[in-house]
Amino acid sequence: MRLFKKKIINDSAFLSAARYLEQFLQFTRGFIIARLLDPTLFGYLSGVRLLLRFTPQMHLGALHGMTRDLSIYKGAVDNNNFEESKNNAISFITIVSAFIVLGIIVYTFFVHDKYTPYTIWGIRVFAIVAFIQQLISICHALLRVEYRFTNISISQIILGISSLALAVILVIWIGFYGAILSFFIAHLLSLAYLLKKIRFNFMFELNKTLIKKLISVGAPISFFYFNSRILGGLDKLMIISFLSVKELGYYAIAFPFFDLITRIPLSVSYIAYPKMLEAYGSNDSDIKSTQRYFQIPTEINSAIIAIGIGILFFCIKYIFFYLLPRYVEAIIVTKILLLAIFFSGVSMLAVRVLVTQGSFKILFVFQGAAILSNIILNYTSIKMGYGIRGVATATSISYIMYSFLVLHRTLSEFYEGFSNILIHQLRLYWPILYVGLILFSMSSINYFHVDAIRGLRVDMLQLMINLVVFLILTVPLFVLMKREILREFIF
Repeated sequence: MRLFKKKIINDSAFLSAARYLEQFLQFTRGFIIARLLDPTLFGYLSGVRLLLRFTPQMHLGALHGMTRDLSIYKGAVDNNNFEESKNNAISFITIVSAFIVLGIIVYTFFVHDKYTPYTIWGIRVFAIVAFIQQLISICHALLRVEYRFTNISISQIILGISSLALAVILVIWIGFYGAILSFFIAHLLSLAYLLKKIRFNFMFELNKTLIKKLISVGAPISFFYFNSRILGGLDKLMIISFLSVKELGYYAIAFPFFDLITRIPLSVSYIAYPKMLEAYGSNDSDIKSTQRYFQIPTEINSAIIAIGIGILFFCIKYIFFYLLPRYVEAIIVTKILLLAIFFSGVSMLAVRVLVTQGSFKILFVFQGAAILSNIILNYTSIKMGYGIRGVATATSISYIMYSFLVLHRTLSEFYEGFSNILIHQLRLYWPILYVGLILFSMSSINYFHVDAIRGLRVDMLQLMINLVVFLILTVPLFVLMKREILREFIF
């Protein structure tokens, strides 16, 4: 067990480092594109990229079925079913994805008069990118089941470096079209690397019975993630529908910052999930066997995300004023959405537990409630004239509600009694409450809260002072955390 803990920590650290490097490169890439394009064109780019939010589930659940089955078959040492499941899933996913992408591209030729060339060509290119992403996802699933996270990390670094380099060259050369083309080429390079590293034997198979089984296992998972994509993209869809592409550009610029905050929690979740499935499969489907892969990482993630939010809270004003001056209207929106990011991040592994258990009915109920509230609140706030600030507030409320319900339901699998469950849930929330108290207190003191921009040197000195004081004040987060939690996580 100790060896596994060290391995998962090392893998998490390496994967997190790789993802942070990729995210930094992607952030730099987004910054360059935002600087070179105006908010309207950046809004078009953000709009057509919404296609990539929904197409990852075009495998109809077969990929999720394969991922779940391969980990369980590995835990049960069932090599025959392992190979059969893998071959049929890959064959089905490739064929279905190709047909869907082809259909999207053909569709654009019938509606090209209704949309701008930016939209039409963006859809076509991103449809092809979506197919490449399916192949990349297959490679990642095969590598992850063998815990070959180094290869996954390198593929992400290749994606980040190539997309940045290509963006610099192509956006300067051909503007908006260079941005979408850089996505395409970078994903091709990442896929080429992964195909060289895959050591699995593959045989084309289409067994209808097995494919139905894969879809029956994976379809609920796929539907769940599709709903999650809808929940995560509703705010942007509402802005496109009722506001303007330019305001979408202001709104969308906030999200690369959030990816930086949630990168470590995502890496931990990504690595812990296969082991969670193995434990579940090797312990007679006892969901309590997954608790050790949920509880400790979630408590650590809660503190990390809360601190990251605090750091971003102080930095965001200066980032926009000095690096993205055309997007200063996004400052308030970014701060409003910070709460949504915390609650979304802290429930990552809770969702994995419920997916492992197959508790999809309750997940669908929670998602339906969150989506409905999101639509109602967004529509109401827009009609009342609150614009993208109202959308950000409505989105945050929906995420908080959804996260609370999911986390409470997950904890009910490990603890009994409403009050006992609520105590454990509040223990996961107290880092953001504590950080919120720090931010409120510092913002109330004139020395730390300065609205005016006073020049680069003075502002950077003020920022450094604020960050040092903030980080010192966050030390109690780890001091008060149970010693056994830190010991388990580190050792």
